[in-house]
Amino acid sequence: MTSLELGKRKLIIGMVHLLPLPGSPDYKNNFEDVRRRAVQDAQALAEGGIDGMLVQNRWDRATSRDASSPETVAAMTVITQEIVGKVGAPVGVHILRNDFIGSLAVAKVCGAAFIRATAVVGATYLAHGILEARPEEYIRYQTRMAAQDVQIMADIWSMHYKPLVLTPVEEIARQASSMRLADAVVVAVTDAGEMYEMVKTIKAANAGLPVILGGYTNAGNIGKLLSVADGAIVGRAFERDAGKQQGEVLASRVREFMQVARAG
Repeated sequence: MTSLELGKRKLIIGMVHLLPLPGSPDYKNNFEDVRRRAVQDAQALAEGGIDGMLVQNRWDRATSRDASSPETVAAMTVITQEIVGKVGAPVGVHILRNDFIGSLAVAKVCGAAFIRATAVVGATYLAHGILEARPEEYIRYQTRMAAQDVQIMADIWSMHYKPLVLTPVEEIARQASSMRLADAVVVAVTDAGEMYEMVKTIKAANAGLPVILGGYTNAGNIGKLLSVADGAIVGRAFERDAGKQQGEVLASRVREFMQVARAG
């Protein structure tokens, strides 16, 4: 297992957005096509020089709040294992919305390096309903699986998580880190200036805790944002027809973005 160098250098992590998986309302009984496309996108990210990649069931329209169906976990396992075996970069797992246990199980069994979790502390409102974190259960499962070597990126303010009870973002970061459920915290807001200040606030109150940008970055803002953040998770900016759904990853776009990020 190759771990992410969190806090040691600026990281760009690309998204492998999976086409609808078995069990999804939009699944077309085409798992071989889904698998092939996922591997193709992962290889394009690797060819473009990415630092890591995150496998996510992005296009499963009806995702569970915190416990995915067996077919989702099975499909994620098959795909993740193949990607881990074919790329040299660290691979992560994120089963939406917040299947912490499923993501950790897939990552540990497949030799993946990290997971992304929507909510490890507190609670948030989603279109799917109220999502409450279960930190004690997560910690116990992590121990049961001997999965302390799987790094955790925990959303604390993003499109996936906003606290149900208004809480300073730096305090959510502290709670997640103190529970040892966040090797890095993830933030994302649409306004780049606001995101810049949010990162500064978190880091001022939580020395040494890596902060990763979870979205809304582009070639125009990534340089400034990386002057304070420790990395970024990038998806649509790497895909063909980024304004449309389900576009494949283009290695050329990854290379261009990486050049800008590295120049900053």
